[in-house]
Amino acid sequence: MNLDDLRRLREKAARELALRSEHRRFRVVVCMGTSGLAKGSREVMDALLAEVDRLELDDVEVVATGSSGVEDLEPIVTVEEGGETPVVYGQLDADAARRIITEHVVKGRKVTQYVIARRLPGEVS
Repeated sequence: MNLDDLRRLREKAARELALRSEHRRFRVVVCMGTSGLAKGSREVMDALLAEVDRLELDDVEVVATGSSGVEDLEPIVTVEEGGETPVVYGQLDADAARRIITEHVVKGRKVTQYVIARRLPGEVS
């Protein structure tokens, strides 16, 4: 493989990533810092990914991020949708994570039992 092959490969990957990003309706962010992992963030992430896969939701991106800084409320998941205010869910388990996908992402109904914020720290109204 030469330099031109690598450039073509990089350009192809960039085009594919752009296509996927354009069709994404939801972005689900899971806090995976040390405290989150200790409280079950890995299981929550696995449940989210499995539910997205089971329901064949190709417009949902599930990503990991670092610590939220709010250890008492871990595991924390933020659901972002287009121009909407992100919804932050906390103190989740695998069942709650699956419910967030089926209720919030699929049906458009927030799971108020787990909502801890409707605005992220640092945002102004």
